[in-house]
Amino acid sequence: MSPLTLALLLSAQQPTTYCPVIVYRDYHFGAVYKAVPRLPTTCKGAARVRKSSTINVKRNGAPYQPVKPEIGAWDVTRTKTNIPPRELWTLTTWRWEYWDGSRWRGAL
Repeated sequence: MSPLTLALLLSAQQPTTYCPVIVYRDYHFGAVYKAVPRLPTTCKGAARVRKSSTINVKRNGAPYQPVKPEIGAWDVTRTKTNIPPRELWTLTTWRWEYWDGSRWRGAL
């Protein structure tokens, strides 16, 4: 068995550890703020995050709740993130959420 095949098998067997996200509000300008997502110091994994509309929510028969990104989520680790810099600027009508392994929860 090649080393690459062995590494792929081992990584597939290890469960992914999802961490909560703490979102600090930096540079607050009226109804817009710059989000600074951080992982707790106890986190040994990574986080999956997204933004979700608080105005258009999926309730009372509403067909759609806007989320960004529309497909998937962004990743946050201790050293890097793939969140586009322009998406860090957040209207107060949107909230940051993280994936806990079973459902989306509001960021701390």
